[in-house]
Amino acid sequence: MELLTPPLPLDDAETVRTELFEAIYEIDGDFNFFANEHTANCGWHINIDAGDGFRLDPDRFILGVDELLLLANNDRLFSRYTALQRHAVGVPLLRHLAHDPTGKFLLGSALGNLLDAHAGRDKGYAANFAKLLKGYVELRHFSAESFFNGPHLIEQLERIPAAFAVWPAHSHPFEQAFRRKFLLLSRWLARARCKLAWDLTQGLVAAEGRVHFAGEPLGHLMANGLVELNLFGHGDYEYIATIRDIVLSDIPEAVALLALDLAELTNLGVRQRASRNKSFQRAVLQLAGQLRKDPGLSSSAQLEELANAEKLRRKMHPQFYAAAGT
Repeated sequence: MELLTPPLPLDDAETVRTELFEAIYEIDGDFNFFANEHTANCGWHINIDAGDGFRLDPDRFILGVDELLLLANNDRLFSRYTALQRHAVGVPLLRHLAHDPTGKFLLGSALGNLLDAHAGRDKGYAANFAKLLKGYVELRHFSAESFFNGPHLIEQLERIPAAFAVWPAHSHPFEQAFRRKFLLLSRWLARARCKLAWDLTQGLVAAEGRVHFAGEPLGHLMANGLVELNLFGHGDYEYIATIRDIVLSDIPEAVALLALDLAELTNLGVRQRASRNKSFQRAVLQLAGQLRKDPGLSSSAQLEELANAEKLRRKMHPQFYAAAGT
């Protein structure tokens, strides 16, 4: 079942949340308050409404929100219904950079246009931008456990409303960091591309096969028009990262995006299982080291820039904040 509320200010939504989980506790005790095989399949969807006179631009979210950390903290990473927006925009962006190795054609409004055009717009993404047609964005990052045991709603949303509120005049640091990160990843892919190979065999329902890196198995492929790639862990049926809804020609770019995910998880200190492919694991750690050399690419740097953008907005437009009652 699904419980729905009407649009509410964040403080009012927090009050309703408290009333709901207190009622659930009375009905069923604390069974739902702890992670288990039943609650693992439940989630807390939060919809952000634009309101009058405002816009929810996908590019601001993609540039300003560290979805990887948010999903990892909620144990929702690499699930079938919570793909990162970076997986949607990353393939066309890497293909662009293969022909524009300095990113000079992504200056000005070009990067934002590319991100808006390719943003994920279905229920496979943790941020579902298909809902923009109805005036809101659906956020699927949050676990049932975060609903019952997490901090105040404002604290859990953290940087998301701030990222949407970044005005174009203040977006340059976010665009610059995003471009640098993908330029670095594009160079990593250029070195790795010759090590990649894959095969497919027709099955009863869908074709299946494997991706290899440096001659050793790297991941499992399933293709039925669109392709799903799962990277192997050490166990026979253990997967450590997943990307979906790509096409066969996207496999090198998809591998690079998963390498970026794994490298950033390493730098964030998030415990994770390693790839059984030792050559790929070394390449991921090398990528993580290259990312660490640029402090401006970290999650904490992104959060600091959001705080700076907020201060600038308040300084330049104090009348707006006074009218909003902040």
